[in-house]
Amino acid sequence: METNKQIKYGVYVEIDTNEWMWDSGTHQISPAQPPLLFDTEEEAQTYSNKKWKTGRALEYPEHLKQYWREYEQERAKKIAQNVPPEL
Repeated sequence: METNKQIKYGVYVEIDTNEWMWDSGTHQISPAQPPLLFDTEEEAQTYSNKKWKTGRALEYPEHLKQYWREYEQERAKKIAQNVPPEL
């Protein structure tokens, strides 16, 4: 079964020796924030070149896109139900 999955690209940054994280487009890099994604590898590489010495433009994995979609859907439900965020 083939689906029309749109390929997205992110910037993977070596923040310490052999420690890599996706750039979230904010002033912090955190695994708790979704990454900044681009439609083309060229756009991601241009962004990376301007911001990072160790950044690489890579295709963002589909399973991680799904994770963040589900995360945002759950977050929206909690906001609609006025549930305070977890600290």
